[in-house]
Amino acid sequence: MDNSQFRKLLEQGSGGAILYAKENDVSRFQDLILDACLHCYSIDPQMEGTRSSYMLELLSHVPDKTFYYEAVLNALERGGEENYHIMQWFGFAADMAKNGDLRAKRIMYENYRPGPRHGESIGAIFVDMDGLDGLLFVAEKLGAVHIAKTAVIDSGWLLGNSIEKFGEQATLEALNTASEKSPAIAAYRDAAKAKLNDIDHDWRTRREQLFALGYDQLKPQLLGMSRSSIRQWGEHASAENFNRAAEGLVAAQEVKDQLAHMAIFIGKAFPLDCQTLLALAASEDEKVAWVAVIVLGQIKHPSVREFALHLIESKAIARGGAIQLIVRNFQLGDHELVMGWFQAEQDRETLHTMNIGLRQLLKQHPNQSVDVQILQAVYDKGSCSVCREFAIQRLLELNALTVDQRAECAYDANQEIQQMVAGVD
Repeated sequence: MDNSQFRKLLEQGSGGAILYAKENDVSRFQDLILDACLHCYSIDPQMEGTRSSYMLELLSHVPDKTFYYEAVLNALERGGEENYHIMQWFGFAADMAKNGDLRAKRIMYENYRPGPRHGESIGAIFVDMDGLDGLLFVAEKLGAVHIAKTAVIDSGWLLGNSIEKFGEQATLEALNTASEKSPAIAAYRDAAKAKLNDIDHDWRTRREQLFALGYDQLKPQLLGMSRSSIRQWGEHASAENFNRAAEGLVAAQEVKDQLAHMAIFIGKAFPLDCQTLLALAASEDEKVAWVAVIVLGQIKHPSVREFALHLIESKAIARGGAIQLIVRNFQLGDHELVMGWFQAEQDRETLHTMNIGLRQLLKQHPNQSVDVQILQAVYDKGSCSVCREFAIQRLLELNALTVDQRAECAYDANQEIQQMVAGVD
């Protein structure tokens, strides 16, 4: 195995890297392993999580694991901008602490500085490690941020997660007792409880208000709304308002207006001539092109199919969406066509988007004569462990997962995959 092959396994989170380390000396891959310890290789960390447990399993099969442990702990002490790499370091250190490494735990507690992006998610690692004591530590840190108003941290999720884990009575009793001596914990408790109590009511109220808007009322608010909210409005809009929004997209000239309007049609097909969307999909602005391709995925039209072919032939930045365009514009022989596209692609992000398209294709246009080939290609080349999970599940159902693949799956970065193959004869 060479460097590029081993790096690919690490990027995928494949159990193949761990199996290889169990049977071979991987000291020549030290730089690759170190980089994978210090950087989260998950292509979609929100869905996949980080790779801390996976990397620790790999390190249990190398002779110089202490070298990597020290590198991660040193990085954690240095800190940096809050991101998924740092979240992985905390997860890495937490697993070390669970195995009795007191220094790792100390470094975690000394270097937790919650911010708005991942403060609660990293805080959950402390709760998982130290239970309610971990929650109280995190609550004090988050409460201090709340008091100082240096960042806005959505504090409802962690409290809800803790209540689910420890029970409402035990969780609130711990917070109430600690609040008597800590204004920061009291501030966290009050903010988190308010968030939890209001979230359902606020959500329902906002939905009702959103769906009651006509297009003329919606338009001035578009630029300040999330893509999800805009999409929901589009899915529930009357035919008259939906058509007026389509006319608004045709008239939009500024990039920000085009992006906001296109979000209306992500979940429901654009009702006017698709040439407007085709022109936007050919835009030099990458965001505009990508969103336009997503919107085109709702449309069945010969021009959309031709554009899918053009995306691949021209190696356009949004070519990863070409398979999703084919799904609604399917023709006999397209399974082989798109599998060729997937096999020829090298870019990880593009492969991930193509993976999503292949999943849609297999669901809407199953073909037993080629499905296994496509699923095997996703297993071998896919960059996302969630997409790989879909492929493995289908291969198991088709009795087409090989013995070697089952062995790899037992060490996959995706724990759902590990559980899926556990006990399979």
